[in-house]
Amino acid sequence: MSYDIGSDHCRVSSERAGTTGFSRFEFFRHLFAYHECQKNISFPGSILEIGCGEGYGADYLVKSGNEVVATDFDPQALSYAGSKYPEVRFCAAHGTKLPFLSDTFDFALSFQVIEHIKDDNAFLKEVFRVLKPAGVFFLTTPNRRLRLLPFQKPWNTCHVREYSDIGLKKLFYHNSFDVQMSGVSTKPEFLTMEINRVKQSPAKLILKSLYSTLNKYCGLPGTEMLRKKFTNKHQRADTDFAGETVLTDFFTSFDTRRCLDLFVIARKK
Repeated sequence: MSYDIGSDHCRVSSERAGTTGFSRFEFFRHLFAYHECQKNISFPGSILEIGCGEGYGADYLVKSGNEVVATDFDPQALSYAGSKYPEVRFCAAHGTKLPFLSDTFDFALSFQVIEHIKDDNAFLKEVFRVLKPAGVFFLTTPNRRLRLLPFQKPWNTCHVREYSDIGLKKLFYHNSFDVQMSGVSTKPEFLTMEINRVKQSPAKLILKSLYSTLNKYCGLPGTEMLRKKFTNKHQRADTDFAGETVLTDFFTSFDTRRCLDLFVIARKK
């Protein structure tokens, strides 16, 4: 079962591990974040996941002896996760309004979620509130520098915004976290494929914007044909990712400008 939202893969099914190509690449890209999180948890403790999707990541962490509470606001995802992973406690909640007492959790994590939340300050304030003193928050989000031009809005219509390394650090500092930031990267051939998938030329973006404006006010003919012509590469079925991607194809890097995702380890002051 998959819970994709929009043209970007916001929720990635664990069943993709058995596939090939881009679907398999996306699964292990997401699973790597949980693997890296577990490496940085110094002792088994209480963990809150915000935006758990189908729950395979929460199950990955509970297998290491952690007590995991996983939240999401998608009832379909929660129903599926609850039936498949009985060792995890699942509950419905939004990231800006968590139904937990202050100073409850040793650790919190939220992977590929913050870019969907309108009030990101309120989100971080809630995470700060429910963490115990010196608690640690792990977060990933797509790297804007890799995906977008400076003036470009997110092409994923589900994303409110996307973050650069500098902008995300400022957001965390503003909300009283100590921050360590790295990037999730992959081997050069996969990184090149992903860059080719998400990037567009400035000329094409300008033409697309101009056409959309003229069509809106003038009703230009051939709308469907031109819409397909200007459809972003990332909105098409991607067949470039060949081979059997594995977890070890991913690693953390301090090059936060040229990475797939930003990876944050933030400590509550």
